[in-house]
Amino acid sequence: MPVILNPDHYEAWLDPNRTEPQFLKSLLIPYPAKAMTSQRVSRLVNNAKHDTPACLLPAGGCSVRPAANWNPLPILPSIATRPEPEPPF
Repeated sequence: MPVILNPDHYEAWLDPNRTEPQFLKSLLIPYPAKAMTSQRVSRLVNNAKHDTPACLLPAGGCSVRPAANWNPLPILPSIATRPEPEPPF
């Protein structure tokens, strides 16, 4: 199960000198739902071979325009030629 650490705990979690299991477990507390956001993303994220910033774009487009020289075709040939499927909900 993935863990979302409180930003205040990053330094302690990454400290190689802090190896006490009880202390490290104490950092694994539920992250507040009100501090999280969610958005639909492309099915591109379902395949680990797609290691690209396009995985972070919202499904159906983005209100932020990519750089003028950005071209997804060399990176994403499989999705550039097929339409985005409709979600089941």
